[in-house]
Amino acid sequence: MPGSGKSVFAEKLLRAYPTARIVSSDGIRELLYGSASEQGIPSTVFSVAHEIVASCLSVGQDVIYDATNLERTHRRDTLAYMRQLGAKRILGYWFRVPISECTRRNQIRNRVVPRSVILKMAAEMERWPPERQEGFDELFVVDRLGRRRRLARPAARTPDKRVRGAKPGLGSPGTRTPRGPGTRNHPCTSPQ
Repeated sequence: MPGSGKSVFAEKLLRAYPTARIVSSDGIRELLYGSASEQGIPSTVFSVAHEIVASCLSVGQDVIYDATNLERTHRRDTLAYMRQLGAKRILGYWFRVPISECTRRNQIRNRVVPRSVILKMAAEMERWPPERQEGFDELFVVDRLGRRRRLARPAARTPDKRVRGAKPGLGSPGTRTPRGPGTRNHPCTSPQ
């Protein structure tokens, strides 16, 4: 949700992983439409985001994907697509920040989002909260202070159960999985 601290958290991850790249839906809106406030055509925004992610993963660069991702089907499809591109580890961060705190932070931002939009987004996220089974290797909850805790322990992944509900052809059992950088917590996606 706006004001939850997603972008601030992404910047902190970038400091920890300076070779990663932040792919932000707001940044893409700014680039395409001149303003992050201009929603434009969502399919275009996320198509560009996916192209950037593909470009990064193709050269072995870690990606920090900064987007709200309210819809479970969109999250599943995006995660499956990232797997298809070769992402080995995908960490999810769910920002569980009180609406009152989001609206307070929102009022001091350069780009103020209407409170009604924040309330609608909060209701959607509560209706379809993230689950590790969507395709995350690990899923964390981040609180209002930016502290994270693991929501679900990672389970062994079987090739035929990568992501349930993915679009045909995405995340299929034959997907290439490159050698990984280890077991440390990496940004949202890790290509190698």
